[in-house]
Amino acid sequence: MRKIIFSNDISIFVPDSLKKMTTYILLEQLDWFEDEIKFLKKFILPGNKVIDIGANYGVYTLTLAKLIGNKGYIYSFEPCTETRNFLESSIVANNFMNITIDSRGLSNKKKEAILSLSKNSETNSVTKNSNIEGEYEKIILSDLDNCMNSYKWKNIDFIKIDAEGQESNIIKGGKEFFYKNSPLVQYEVKDKANFNLDLISEFKSIGYDTYRLIPGLDILVPWEDIEFDEYILNLFCCKTDTAERLANKNILLRKDSLAQKDFNDFDKLYDDLISENNFYDYIHKDIPYFNFLNSYWKNSKNLQSINNQKAVFLYYMSQNNQYPAQERYQALKYSFQILSQECKSNSGNARLSSLARISGELGLRSIQVSALIQLRDSIFEDKILELGEIFLLPERYQEQRSLGDWNSEISNWMISNILTTIEKKEYYSSFYSQDKTLGQLQQIKDLGYGDKEIDRRIDLINLKFKD
Repeated sequence: MRKIIFSNDISIFVPDSLKKMTTYILLEQLDWFEDEIKFLKKFILPGNKVIDIGANYGVYTLTLAKLIGNKGYIYSFEPCTETRNFLESSIVANNFMNITIDSRGLSNKKKEAILSLSKNSETNSVTKNSNIEGEYEKIILSDLDNCMNSYKWKNIDFIKIDAEGQESNIIKGGKEFFYKNSPLVQYEVKDKANFNLDLISEFKSIGYDTYRLIPGLDILVPWEDIEFDEYILNLFCCKTDTAERLANKNILLRKDSLAQKDFNDFDKLYDDLISENNFYDYIHKDIPYFNFLNSYWKNSKNLQSINNQKAVFLYYMSQNNQYPAQERYQALKYSFQILSQECKSNSGNARLSSLARISGELGLRSIQVSALIQLRDSIFEDKILELGEIFLLPERYQEQRSLGDWNSEISNWMISNILTTIEKKEYYSSFYSQDKTLGQLQQIKDLGYGDKEIDRRIDLINLKFKD
Protein backbone atom coordinates (compact mmCIF):
# COMPACT_ATOMS: atom_id res chain seq x y z
CA MET A 1 0.00 0.00 0.00
CA ARG A 2 1.30 3.44 -0.95
CA LYS A 3 0.14 6.87 0.18
CA ILE A 4 0.14 9.68 -2.40
CA ILE A 5 -0.68 13.33 -1.75
CA PHE A 6 -2.71 14.80 -4.61
CA SER A 7 -5.02 17.71 -5.38
CA ASN A 8 -5.23 20.19 -2.51
CA ASP A 9 -3.33 18.01 0.00
CA ILE A 10 -5.63 14.99 -0.12
CA SER A 11 -4.09 11.66 0.93
CA ILE A 12 -4.99 8.59 -1.10
CA PHE A 13 -3.89 4.99 -0.58
CA VAL A 14 -3.24 2.96 -3.72
CA PRO A 15 -1.35 -0.24 -4.59
CA ASP A 16 2.42 0.18 -4.41
CA SER A 17 3.00 -0.74 -8.05
CA LEU A 18 3.66 1.34 -11.18
CA LYS A 19 1.74 -1.31 -13.12
CA LYS A 20 -1.46 0.02 -11.53
CA MET A 21 -3.06 2.82 -13.52
CA THR A 22 -4.24 5.07 -10.68
CA THR A 23 -0.92 4.82 -8.84
CA TYR A 24 1.08 5.68 -11.94
CA ILE A 25 -1.10 8.58 -13.09
CA LEU A 26 -1.23 10.25 -9.68
CA LEU A 27 2.55 10.01 -9.32
CA GLU A 28 2.93 11.46 -12.80
CA GLN A 29 0.39 14.31 -12.75
CA LEU A 30 -0.23 14.80 -9.00
CA ASP A 31 -3.94 14.82 -9.79
CA TRP A 32 -6.42 12.93 -11.94
CA PHE A 33 -6.08 13.50 -15.68
CA GLU A 34 -9.73 14.17 -16.59
CA ASP A 35 -10.83 17.76 -17.31
CA GLU A 36 -14.16 16.97 -15.65
CA ILE A 37 -12.67 16.73 -12.18
CA LYS A 38 -11.15 20.19 -12.63
CA PHE A 39 -14.59 21.52 -13.63
CA LEU A 40 -16.18 19.95 -10.55
CA LYS A 41 -13.77 21.84 -8.32
CA LYS A 42 -15.58 24.98 -9.47
CA PHE A 43 -19.09 23.52 -9.61
CA ILE A 44 -19.37 21.58 -6.34
CA LEU A 45 -20.18 23.71 -3.29
CA PRO A 46 -19.94 23.23 0.48
CA GLY A 47 -23.06 21.47 1.72
CA ASN A 48 -23.80 19.62 -1.54
CA LYS A 49 -25.08 16.04 -1.48
CA VAL A 50 -23.45 13.80 -4.05
CA ILE A 51 -23.26 10.17 -5.19
CA ASP A 52 -20.23 8.43 -6.68
CA ILE A 53 -21.08 5.19 -8.52
CA GLY A 54 -17.89 3.31 -9.26
CA ALA A 55 -15.69 5.02 -6.68
CA ASN A 56 -12.64 2.79 -7.26
CA TYR A 57 -9.70 4.04 -5.13
CA GLY A 58 -11.55 7.29 -4.49
CA VAL A 59 -10.02 10.00 -6.67
CA TYR A 60 -13.46 11.56 -7.21
CA THR A 61 -14.90 10.58 -3.82
CA LEU A 62 -12.05 12.14 -1.84
CA THR A 63 -11.96 15.26 -4.02
CA LEU A 64 -15.72 15.74 -3.67
CA ALA A 65 -15.66 15.04 0.07
CA LYS A 66 -13.22 17.89 0.60
CA LEU A 67 -15.22 20.25 -1.62
CA ILE A 68 -18.58 19.64 0.10
CA GLY A 69 -17.14 19.92 3.60
CA ASN A 70 -18.71 18.78 6.86
CA LYS A 71 -22.16 20.10 5.95
CA GLY A 72 -22.25 18.04 2.74
CA TYR A 73 -22.44 14.29 2.26
CA ILE A 74 -21.31 11.73 -0.30
CA TYR A 75 -22.48 8.18 -0.91
CA SER A 76 -19.83 6.10 -2.66
CA PHE A 77 -20.47 2.72 -4.26
CA GLU A 78 -17.55 0.33 -4.76
CA PRO A 79 -18.24 -3.42 -4.94
CA CYS A 80 -14.64 -4.68 -5.23
CA THR A 81 -13.47 -5.63 -1.73
CA GLU A 82 -9.75 -5.03 -2.26
CA THR A 83 -10.28 -1.65 -3.89
CA ARG A 84 -12.82 -0.62 -1.26
CA ASN A 85 -10.32 -1.40 1.50
CA PHE A 86 -7.89 1.12 0.00
CA LEU A 87 -10.66 3.73 -0.09
CA GLU A 88 -11.58 3.09 3.54
CA SER A 89 -7.94 3.64 4.55
CA SER A 90 -7.90 6.94 2.64
CA ILE A 91 -11.06 8.15 4.35
CA VAL A 92 -9.51 7.50 7.75
CA ALA A 93 -6.25 9.20 6.76
CA ASN A 94 -8.09 12.36 5.70
CA ASN A 95 -10.43 12.26 8.70
CA PHE A 96 -13.46 12.58 6.41
CA MET A 97 -16.71 12.09 8.32
CA ASN A 98 -19.01 12.88 5.40
CA ILE A 99 -18.73 9.65 3.37
CA THR A 100 -20.75 6.46 3.37
CA ILE A 101 -19.19 3.59 1.43
CA ASP A 102 -21.65 1.05 0.01
CA SER A 103 -20.27 -2.34 -1.02
CA ARG A 104 -22.99 -3.01 -3.57
CA GLY A 105 -22.78 -2.54 -7.29
CA LEU A 106 -25.60 -0.64 -8.98
CA SER A 107 -27.70 -1.96 -11.83
CA ASN A 108 -31.42 -2.32 -12.66
CA LYS A 109 -32.48 -4.58 -9.75
CA LYS A 110 -31.34 -6.35 -6.62
CA LYS A 111 -29.55 -9.64 -7.33
CA GLU A 112 -26.28 -11.52 -6.96
CA ALA A 113 -23.66 -11.06 -9.67
CA ILE A 114 -20.10 -11.88 -10.62
CA LEU A 115 -17.55 -9.06 -10.76
CA SER A 116 -14.73 -9.87 -13.17
CA LEU A 117 -11.48 -8.52 -11.72
CA SER A 118 -9.01 -6.94 -14.15
CA LYS A 119 -5.33 -6.14 -13.71
CA ASN A 120 -6.46 -2.56 -13.16
CA SER A 121 -9.51 -2.15 -10.94
CA GLU A 122 -10.75 0.74 -13.10
CA THR A 123 -11.90 -1.84 -15.66
CA ASN A 124 -13.53 -4.37 -13.30
CA SER A 125 -16.94 -5.24 -14.71
CA VAL A 126 -20.08 -7.24 -13.95
CA THR A 127 -20.30 -10.29 -16.19
CA LYS A 128 -23.13 -12.63 -17.17
CA ASN A 129 -20.67 -15.45 -17.86
CA SER A 130 -20.94 -18.08 -15.10
CA ASN A 131 -17.90 -19.94 -16.48
CA ILE A 132 -15.61 -16.97 -16.12
CA GLU A 133 -11.87 -17.46 -16.35
CA GLY A 134 -9.49 -15.45 -14.22
CA GLU A 135 -10.13 -13.73 -10.92
CA TYR A 136 -13.62 -12.74 -9.89
CA GLU A 137 -15.70 -11.82 -6.87
CA LYS A 138 -19.35 -12.48 -6.07
CA ILE A 139 -21.17 -9.26 -5.28
CA ILE A 140 -24.66 -7.93 -4.57
CA LEU A 141 -26.30 -5.54 -7.02
CA SER A 142 -28.98 -3.03 -6.13
CA ASP A 143 -30.64 -0.12 -7.91
CA LEU A 144 -30.88 3.62 -7.37
CA ASP A 145 -34.59 3.53 -6.47
CA ASN A 146 -34.00 1.02 -3.66
CA CYS A 147 -31.02 2.99 -2.39
CA MET A 148 -33.01 6.23 -2.48
CA ASN A 149 -35.68 4.70 -0.27
CA SER A 150 -33.26 3.12 2.20
CA TYR A 151 -30.97 6.15 2.48
CA LYS A 152 -33.91 8.61 2.26
CA TRP A 153 -32.15 10.66 -0.41
CA LYS A 154 -33.58 14.09 -1.21
CA ASN A 155 -32.22 16.95 -3.27
CA ILE A 156 -29.11 15.20 -4.60
CA ASP A 157 -26.93 17.82 -6.31
CA PHE A 158 -24.51 15.67 -8.31
CA ILE A 159 -24.01 12.07 -9.32
CA LYS A 160 -21.04 10.50 -11.09
CA ILE A 161 -21.65 7.23 -12.96
CA ASP A 162 -18.62 5.19 -14.01
CA ALA A 163 -19.90 1.62 -13.95
CA GLU A 164 -18.09 -0.12 -16.82
CA GLY A 165 -21.10 -0.99 -18.93
CA GLN A 166 -23.86 -0.86 -16.28
CA GLU A 167 -24.86 2.73 -17.05
CA SER A 168 -27.95 1.74 -19.05
CA ASN A 169 -29.17 -0.60 -16.32
CA ILE A 170 -28.57 2.08 -13.70
CA ILE A 171 -30.93 4.39 -15.64
CA LYS A 172 -33.56 1.63 -15.81
CA GLY A 173 -33.25 0.99 -12.08
CA GLY A 174 -33.38 4.67 -11.18
CA LYS A 175 -36.51 6.03 -12.87
CA GLU A 176 -38.05 7.15 -9.58
CA PHE A 177 -34.73 8.54 -8.35
CA PHE A 178 -34.19 10.63 -11.49
CA TYR A 179 -37.80 11.82 -11.38
CA LYS A 180 -37.74 12.92 -7.72
CA ASN A 181 -34.24 14.40 -7.81
CA SER A 182 -32.66 16.81 -10.26
CA PRO A 183 -28.89 16.34 -10.05
CA LEU A 184 -26.23 17.22 -12.54
CA VAL A 185 -25.09 13.82 -13.82
CA GLN A 186 -21.62 12.99 -15.11
CA TYR A 187 -21.60 9.71 -16.99
CA GLU A 188 -18.94 7.74 -18.81
CA VAL A 189 -19.51 7.25 -22.56
CA LYS A 190 -16.26 5.50 -23.45
CA ASP A 191 -15.79 1.92 -22.31
CA LYS A 192 -12.29 0.86 -23.33
CA ALA A 193 -12.28 1.62 -27.09
CA ASN A 194 -16.06 1.80 -27.55
CA PHE A 195 -18.40 4.78 -27.29
CA ASN A 196 -21.85 4.20 -25.80
CA LEU A 197 -23.71 7.18 -27.24
CA ASP A 198 -27.05 5.43 -26.86
CA LEU A 199 -26.94 6.68 -23.27
CA ILE A 200 -27.69 10.17 -24.61
CA SER A 201 -31.13 9.09 -25.86
CA GLU A 202 -31.73 6.94 -22.77
CA PHE A 203 -31.20 9.93 -20.50
CA LYS A 204 -33.31 12.05 -22.86
CA SER A 205 -36.20 9.59 -22.45
CA ILE A 206 -36.33 10.41 -18.71
CA GLY A 207 -36.05 14.17 -19.23
CA TYR A 208 -32.28 14.68 -18.99
CA ASP A 209 -30.56 16.65 -21.78
CA THR A 210 -26.88 15.97 -22.42
CA TYR A 211 -24.05 18.51 -22.36
CA ARG A 212 -20.31 18.41 -22.81
CA LEU A 213 -17.56 20.32 -21.08
CA ILE A 214 -15.67 23.13 -22.81
CA PRO A 215 -12.46 22.90 -20.74
CA GLY A 216 -11.04 26.30 -21.73
CA LEU A 217 -14.12 28.10 -20.40
CA ASP A 218 -15.30 25.66 -17.70
CA ILE A 219 -18.85 25.69 -19.04
CA LEU A 220 -21.23 23.01 -20.29
CA VAL A 221 -22.80 23.29 -23.75
CA PRO A 222 -25.30 21.09 -25.64
CA TRP A 223 -23.30 18.03 -26.64
CA GLU A 224 -24.24 18.21 -30.33
CA ASP A 225 -23.28 21.88 -30.75
CA ILE A 226 -19.66 21.06 -31.52
CA GLU A 227 -18.11 18.09 -33.27
CA PHE A 228 -17.49 14.92 -31.30
CA ASP A 229 -13.93 14.21 -30.23
CA GLU A 230 -12.38 10.76 -29.96
CA TYR A 231 -10.64 11.66 -26.69
CA ILE A 232 -13.87 12.40 -24.84
CA LEU A 233 -14.58 10.10 -21.88
CA ASN A 234 -17.52 11.69 -20.04
CA LEU A 235 -20.63 13.71 -20.74
CA PHE A 236 -23.03 15.56 -18.42
CA CYS A 237 -26.80 15.68 -18.33
CA CYS A 238 -29.55 17.34 -16.30
CA LYS A 239 -33.22 18.30 -16.32
CA THR A 240 -34.59 21.66 -17.41
CA ASP A 241 -34.80 23.15 -13.91
CA THR A 242 -31.15 22.38 -13.16
CA ALA A 243 -30.10 23.61 -16.59
CA GLU A 244 -31.87 26.90 -15.91
CA ARG A 245 -30.19 27.25 -12.52
CA LEU A 246 -26.74 26.50 -13.92
CA ALA A 247 -27.32 28.85 -16.86
CA ASN A 248 -28.04 31.67 -14.41
CA LYS A 249 -24.64 30.96 -12.84
CA ASN A 250 -22.88 31.01 -16.25
CA ILE A 251 -21.91 27.35 -15.81
CA LEU A 252 -24.13 25.99 -18.60
CA LEU A 253 -25.42 27.22 -21.95
CA ARG A 254 -28.84 26.11 -23.11
CA LYS A 255 -29.52 25.52 -26.78
CA ASP A 256 -31.84 28.53 -27.06
CA SER A 257 -29.06 30.87 -25.84
CA LEU A 258 -26.51 29.98 -28.52
CA ALA A 259 -27.78 32.18 -31.36
CA GLN A 260 -27.32 35.55 -29.67
CA LYS A 261 -24.64 36.84 -32.06
CA ASP A 262 -23.58 35.87 -35.56
CA PHE A 263 -20.15 36.31 -37.10
CA ASN A 264 -20.94 39.76 -38.51
CA ASP A 265 -21.50 41.06 -34.97
CA PHE A 266 -18.03 39.90 -33.93
CA ASP A 267 -16.56 41.25 -37.16
CA LYS A 268 -18.03 44.69 -36.46
CA LEU A 269 -16.78 44.57 -32.86
CA TYR A 270 -13.28 43.86 -34.16
CA ASP A 271 -13.46 46.76 -36.63
CA ASP A 272 -14.81 49.16 -34.00
CA LEU A 273 -12.11 48.32 -31.47
CA ILE A 274 -9.16 47.98 -33.80
CA SER A 275 -9.87 50.81 -36.30
CA GLU A 276 -8.30 53.46 -34.10
CA ASN A 277 -5.58 51.20 -32.72
CA ASN A 278 -2.74 49.24 -34.14
CA PHE A 279 -3.77 45.63 -33.65
CA TYR A 280 -0.57 44.73 -31.78
CA ASP A 281 -1.00 47.67 -29.43
CA TYR A 282 -4.58 46.67 -28.67
CA ILE A 283 -3.92 42.97 -28.18
CA HIS A 284 -0.82 43.54 -26.06
CA LYS A 285 -0.93 41.46 -22.89
CA ASP A 286 1.37 41.06 -19.93
CA ILE A 287 2.91 37.99 -21.54
CA PRO A 288 6.71 37.72 -21.86
CA TYR A 289 6.89 36.40 -25.42
CA PHE A 290 4.31 38.98 -26.60
CA ASN A 291 6.52 41.73 -25.21
CA PHE A 292 9.57 40.31 -26.95
CA LEU A 293 7.96 39.76 -30.38
CA ASN A 294 5.61 42.74 -30.47
CA SER A 295 7.90 45.13 -32.33
CA TYR A 296 8.89 42.38 -34.77
CA TRP A 297 5.25 41.67 -35.55
CA LYS A 298 4.53 45.37 -36.10
CA ASN A 299 7.36 45.63 -38.61
CA SER A 300 6.45 42.44 -40.52
CA LYS A 301 3.29 43.65 -42.20
CA ASN A 302 3.90 41.54 -45.29
CA LEU A 303 3.55 38.42 -43.14
CA GLN A 304 0.30 39.46 -41.48
CA SER A 305 -3.18 38.08 -42.08
CA ILE A 306 -6.20 40.00 -40.87
CA ASN A 307 -8.09 36.73 -40.40
CA ASN A 308 -5.33 35.40 -38.18
CA GLN A 309 -5.51 38.61 -36.16
CA LYS A 310 -9.29 38.27 -35.86
CA ALA A 311 -8.90 34.71 -34.60
CA VAL A 312 -6.49 35.83 -31.87
CA PHE A 313 -8.75 38.79 -31.03
CA LEU A 314 -11.74 36.48 -30.64
CA TYR A 315 -9.75 34.06 -28.51
CA TYR A 316 -8.88 36.79 -26.00
CA MET A 317 -12.48 37.99 -26.09
CA SER A 318 -13.51 34.47 -25.05
CA GLN A 319 -11.23 34.79 -22.00
CA ASN A 320 -12.79 38.10 -20.91
CA ASN A 321 -15.30 37.53 -18.11
CA GLN A 322 -16.89 40.91 -18.82
CA TYR A 323 -18.73 39.26 -21.72
CA PRO A 324 -21.67 36.87 -21.15
CA ALA A 325 -20.83 33.18 -21.23
CA GLN A 326 -22.67 32.56 -24.51
CA GLU A 327 -20.70 35.33 -26.26
CA ARG A 328 -17.42 34.00 -24.90
CA TYR A 329 -18.25 30.52 -26.18
CA GLN A 330 -19.31 31.83 -29.58
CA ALA A 331 -16.14 33.92 -29.81
CA LEU A 332 -14.04 30.82 -29.11
CA LYS A 333 -15.93 28.82 -31.75
CA TYR A 334 -15.59 31.55 -34.38
CA SER A 335 -11.90 31.86 -33.56
CA PHE A 336 -11.53 28.13 -34.21
CA GLN A 337 -13.47 28.30 -37.47
CA ILE A 338 -11.44 31.22 -38.81
CA LEU A 339 -8.13 29.67 -37.89
CA SER A 340 -9.11 26.27 -39.28
CA GLN A 341 -9.72 27.90 -42.68
CA GLU A 342 -6.51 29.92 -42.46
CA CYS A 343 -4.47 26.79 -41.74
CA LYS A 344 -5.98 25.03 -44.75
CA SER A 345 -4.67 27.75 -47.05
CA ASN A 346 -1.43 28.50 -45.20
CA SER A 347 -0.47 26.36 -42.23
CA GLY A 348 2.44 28.49 -41.10
CA ASN A 349 4.06 27.29 -37.90
CA ALA A 350 2.59 30.02 -35.74
CA ARG A 351 -0.96 29.42 -36.93
CA LEU A 352 -0.81 25.72 -36.16
CA SER A 353 0.25 26.55 -32.62
CA SER A 354 -2.74 28.90 -32.29
CA LEU A 355 -5.07 26.28 -33.75
CA ALA A 356 -3.78 23.75 -31.24
CA ARG A 357 -4.45 26.14 -28.35
CA ILE A 358 -7.98 27.03 -29.42
CA SER A 359 -9.06 23.49 -30.35
CA GLY A 360 -7.71 22.20 -27.05
CA GLU A 361 -9.71 24.75 -25.09
CA LEU A 362 -12.84 23.75 -27.02
CA GLY A 363 -12.26 20.13 -26.03
CA LEU A 364 -11.27 19.12 -29.58
CA ARG A 365 -8.18 17.32 -28.39
CA SER A 366 -7.71 15.18 -31.50
CA ILE A 367 -7.43 18.34 -33.64
CA GLN A 368 -5.05 19.86 -31.10
CA VAL A 369 -2.76 16.82 -31.25
CA SER A 370 -2.95 16.59 -35.05
CA ALA A 371 -2.04 20.28 -35.47
CA LEU A 372 0.94 19.98 -33.14
CA ILE A 373 2.27 16.83 -34.80
CA GLN A 374 2.02 18.58 -38.19
CA LEU A 375 3.82 21.57 -36.70
CA ARG A 376 6.55 19.43 -35.14
CA ASP A 377 7.15 17.52 -38.37
CA SER A 378 7.30 20.68 -40.51
CA ILE A 379 9.84 22.30 -38.17
CA PHE A 380 12.10 19.26 -38.15
CA GLU A 381 11.77 18.74 -41.91
CA ASP A 382 12.24 22.35 -43.05
CA LYS A 383 14.53 23.42 -40.18
CA ILE A 384 12.51 26.66 -40.03
CA LEU A 385 10.43 28.10 -37.20
CA GLU A 386 8.08 30.79 -38.53
CA LEU A 387 7.15 33.32 -35.86
CA GLY A 388 6.45 36.31 -38.10
CA GLU A 389 2.85 36.94 -37.01
CA ILE A 390 1.07 36.87 -33.70
CA PHE A 391 0.39 33.38 -32.38
CA LEU A 392 -0.84 31.57 -29.30
CA LEU A 393 1.20 28.97 -27.47
CA PRO A 394 -0.23 25.42 -27.43
CA GLU A 395 -1.26 25.66 -23.75
CA ARG A 396 -2.29 28.63 -21.60
CA TYR A 397 0.05 27.85 -18.69
CA GLN A 398 3.05 28.20 -21.03
CA GLU A 399 2.48 31.94 -21.51
CA GLN A 400 4.30 32.96 -18.37
CA ARG A 401 7.35 30.77 -18.98
CA SER A 402 10.16 33.27 -19.54
CA LEU A 403 13.69 33.09 -20.95
CA GLY A 404 16.95 34.65 -19.99
CA ASP A 405 18.10 35.32 -23.54
CA TRP A 406 15.19 35.51 -25.98
CA ASN A 407 17.26 36.11 -29.11
CA SER A 408 19.31 32.94 -28.86
CA GLU A 409 16.84 30.66 -27.11
CA ILE A 410 13.37 31.34 -28.51
CA SER A 411 13.51 28.49 -31.05
CA ASN A 412 14.40 25.88 -28.45
CA TRP A 413 11.80 27.34 -26.08
CA MET A 414 9.05 27.17 -28.72
CA ILE A 415 9.94 23.65 -29.83
CA SER A 416 9.94 22.56 -26.20
CA ASN A 417 6.41 23.95 -25.72
CA ILE A 418 5.22 22.08 -28.80
CA LEU A 419 6.78 18.76 -27.82
CA THR A 420 5.63 19.09 -24.21
CA THR A 421 2.02 19.57 -25.29
CA ILE A 422 2.17 16.61 -27.67
CA GLU A 423 3.57 14.50 -24.85
CA LYS A 424 0.79 15.48 -22.45
CA LYS A 425 -2.10 15.41 -24.93
CA GLU A 426 -1.48 12.58 -27.40
CA TYR A 427 -2.06 10.06 -24.60
CA TYR A 428 -3.99 10.52 -21.36
CA SER A 429 -0.78 9.51 -19.57
CA SER A 430 2.58 7.92 -20.31
CA PHE A 431 1.05 4.89 -18.58
CA TYR A 432 -0.64 4.28 -21.95
CA SER A 433 2.20 5.32 -24.25
CA GLN A 434 4.59 3.07 -22.31
CA ASP A 435 8.15 3.84 -23.49
CA LYS A 436 7.14 5.01 -27.00
CA THR A 437 7.74 8.66 -26.16
CA LEU A 438 10.88 8.30 -24.05
CA GLY A 439 12.99 9.77 -26.87
CA GLN A 440 10.66 12.77 -27.14
CA LEU A 441 10.76 13.26 -23.37
CA GLN A 442 14.54 13.21 -23.38
CA GLN A 443 14.58 15.72 -26.24
CA ILE A 444 12.39 18.09 -24.20
CA LYS A 445 14.74 17.74 -21.25
CA ASP A 446 17.82 18.33 -23.45
CA LEU A 447 16.28 21.54 -24.83
CA GLY A 448 16.38 22.85 -21.28
CA TYR A 449 12.74 23.87 -20.89
CA GLY A 450 11.05 20.78 -19.55
CA ASP A 451 8.85 21.09 -16.48
CA LYS A 452 8.69 18.92 -13.37
CA GLU A 453 6.06 16.64 -14.87
CA ILE A 454 8.38 15.85 -17.78
CA ASP A 455 11.03 14.80 -15.28
CA ARG A 456 8.50 12.65 -13.45
CA ARG A 457 7.45 10.96 -16.70
CA ILE A 458 11.04 10.07 -17.56
CA ASP A 459 11.64 8.67 -14.07
CA LEU A 460 8.40 6.68 -14.03
CA ILE A 461 8.96 5.12 -17.46
CA ASN A 462 12.49 4.12 -16.52
CA LEU A 463 11.31 2.66 -13.21
CA LYS A 464 8.38 0.81 -14.76
CA PHE A 465 10.44 -0.86 -17.44
CA LYS A 466 13.09 -1.89 -14.94
CA ASP A 467 10.46 -3.81 -12.97
